[in-house]
Formats: sequence, structure tokens, C-alpha cells
Amino acid sequence: MSQQGQVFPLRTTPGGSSWAYRYRLEGRGSERPQVGGFATRAEAETALCKVLDRLRPGDGRATITLAEFVEVFELERISLGGPVFDLEKLTWLNGRYLRRLSTEDLISRLRGHLLSDDYLAQVLPLCRERIDTLEAFFEYASFFFVGEVVYDEEALRGMVPKDRTPAAVAKALGALLEQYVDPQFEWNAETVEAALRAFAEAEGWPPKDLYMTVRLAVTGRAATPPLFETLAVLGKEVCRRRLRRAAEALRAGEMPATAARGSRA
Repeated sequence: MSQQGQVFPLRTTPGGSSWAYRYRLEGRGSERPQVGGFATRAEAETALCKVLDRLRPGDGRATITLAEFVEVFELERISLGGPVFDLEKLTWLNGRYLRRLSTEDLISRLRGHLLSDDYLAQVLPLCRERIDTLEAFFEYASFFFVGEVVYDEEALRGMVPKDRTPAAVAKALGALLEQYVDPQFEWNAETVEAALRAFAEAEGWPPKDLYMTVRLAVTGRAATPPLFETLAVLGKEVCRRRLRRAAEALRAGEMPATAARGSRA
């Protein structure tokens, strides 16, 4: 492997859309595969490695550890003929490994990620002025701790500003992702705000309309902490995934024109 940041097309399911699988060289010449947002979907790294191992001619091992995967990984042996990264298989394997962990190990995993002091220190300042009891925290801030958010009819309707259609908003979200979100290397409140403002200006969207569409797409709610700070804490990969899913939901469940074009509450 001679080039850093190599990318090649990858399908998530047979007949599915392309994703980008990326590797980069890290530290002391080691060759460590990198997989965009998929890493956050698999706390059990062996499950992820096993799914990735299926992209190359394997040796029939039922499981493969990260160290073993790094040792045998060779980019030249990866099939470029539409390799399939099966997310359902990854989820199944991830659940299998999580169920094998002890309670203490599970607690450690949670405290190392979703319930870590560092993450809570980012979330709490955004929420503390908006809750009155400790119990209210997880209800109000639930979108910080789940993989996907639920779009009810009101949320889908709220994503579509007056004088726009669900199809047009879905297309706009795709353009926002491709042209303004994906190219962002620095992900913080300032860069997020700049990207959204640039998109709104380029596409002729009133900023307040775009911000509400993005807010609902990423959190499923119209009332949240400040948008740019919320997106920054959630992270680029979570925001990308939810924006893409919102676009899919709008394409799949178009509302009647009268409902889609009504003003937002």
C-alpha cells in the first residue's frame, strides 16, 4: 500500500448505494483500516472486523480480532467488484458479542462512550437550562444517546417549509450532505454554522427554514438546544447518517401537497 487515505466503492447491501471505505496509515507504519461512521455502530470491534474480513478472500475463521485483521489486511486482496458491507450482519454480530460481555464490561463500554464524563460534559451545558428535574434530562436529551431518531408525521411535515415539496427538501438535504457536510474536515459549531449559511445562500433558502429542517432531521424535534452546538456535539458521522435518513423518509412518505406546504407551528 503506497497511498494514504485510499478510497474505493462499497455497497451496503446487494443492489444498495455506494459508500466509501477508507484506510489510512497510522503510527509506526501500522496499516489500520478506517471505516467512516460504521465504527460508531459497533462497540464490539471484533464484529466489525469480521464483516470487513468478508470483503477479501478469507480463511474461514468464525471470528477475527482487530490485531488479526490488521495483520492480514492487504488492500490488493480487496475485491472491487461491488463488495457488500452488510449492516444487518454487522448489527447481528455486534449484538452477539455484546451479549457475551459481562455486566462490568458493558458498564465500562457505556462509560467509555455514551455515558463518559467527557461526552456528558458536552451535552449537559446545552440542556441544563431547559430541564427542571434529573428525570427530565434523558427525555429531553434522548437524541444525544440514540443511534436513530424517530420521525413522526409532525416532524416530517415540519421539515418541509412553505412553498417547497418533500421531494425538493429530500434533494436539498442530499446536496447539503454532498457539497457542504462531507467536505468538512473541522467539525465544530463555527464550521457547522458557516456550512449551513453558505448552503442557504447558494440555494436560496431562508436560513430559519433550513435550520428548522436540519434540526428536525437530526433530532426529530422542533425544540432543542442551540442548533450549531447540538450538531457539533452529536458529531459529523451521526449528523450525516440522520440527514441521509431524513431525506429517505421524505422520499418514501410524501405528504399531501396541502399538508407539506402548510406553515410550521
